[in-house]
Amino acid sequence: MQFSRLFAFALATHCLGMAAPAVIRPGEPDAPIRFEHAEIVSARHPALWVMSVYASAWLPGREPHLAIDGNDATDWRVSGPPPAPMVRGNWLEIELNQPAIIPDIEVDWLGSAPYDYKVYKNPRDDFREQVMEGRSAGGDYGLEKITLPPGVFTRAIRIEFATAADHAEQGIREIRIGGLAYPAAYPRAADKFAPVEPLRRVLYVEFERMPWVTVFNPKLPYADGGSALRLMPRDDAFEGGRADFSLAVAPGRDNWITLKLWESHDVSMTRRGDLIVLETLDGNVTQRGRNYPPALVTEQQHAEQEWYGAPKPQPGRWAYAHYKLPAAVVGDRTELQLRLQGVGNVRRDYPMRAPAPPIYSISSGLTPVID
Repeated sequence: MQFSRLFAFALATHCLGMAAPAVIRPGEPDAPIRFEHAEIVSARHPALWVMSVYASAWLPGREPHLAIDGNDATDWRVSGPPPAPMVRGNWLEIELNQPAIIPDIEVDWLGSAPYDYKVYKNPRDDFREQVMEGRSAGGDYGLEKITLPPGVFTRAIRIEFATAADHAEQGIREIRIGGLAYPAAYPRAADKFAPVEPLRRVLYVEFERMPWVTVFNPKLPYADGGSALRLMPRDDAFEGGRADFSLAVAPGRDNWITLKLWESHDVSMTRRGDLIVLETLDGNVTQRGRNYPPALVTEQQHAEQEWYGAPKPQPGRWAYAHYKLPAAVVGDRTELQLRLQGVGNVRRDYPMRAPAPPIYSISSGLTPVID
């Protein structure tokens, strides 16, 4: 129903000959929008990427996700055997977003001693199938390629090694999954807009259920499939960036302006010191009228539920900010000149201190819309 109302309203405005659109996608090159102190951001997720990583154990500050961050100065590290009931060896497991044929892996082992290792594919948490075993070359030579048997089809790959009690450095500095280029197909663990979120998941070992294992889920900073506009803070002004545009409206009615945002932070925008207010412009960008904070904010979770935990808000979701323009403000006009202004808070007594979430679309309608 929401889609049909928005489409009907857009069709009606087109038939009335309005120049202004009912939907603007501000990140597109030809978008009818003017902005200052803002940036266009864009990211398209590859067809295959690393979704999570977890391990048998780790030392403080040596968590398993550090083995996929592209930084040679960090590593996943263990000391001694894994906790019971794991009795064979320490392991690192990487889970992809979908199953794929894995031709090889590359491992930068920690330390110079050789490792006796085994590689497993992992179609289910409670069943693992060994696909090969071997011994590393030893020495500190960077990434060592391990060619897997043909046709290894799996969503997750595990590498396990025997723990040596007399070796102080044991673990993996960096690991790559064959066919996935770094960094495009790997989590942006070092990106300040892509935090790594630890979650707990049930783990089975030899069909025996352990209480929990901690899974590290690196986030993706922007939504897939398009570009967006992000208002930025300013060092030389109290207010942040702004974007001016014209939008079709229904005369004599309450109208709703909706921003479609990709919220990649684990702290809400207002708690970070941000707010986007909607302002009316009276035909002149220097003549500013009334301003409106969002009347309500709704959200839509991503389909990959294991990326999220509690409490909300969590990164990696669509968020919709809905602004109500009263009929008295709209009047008999069929088009309004509007501004999105980055500010510090509702009272505007604090400066904008952090980038706002990227804006993927701006739409008008008679009801708040989630597309």
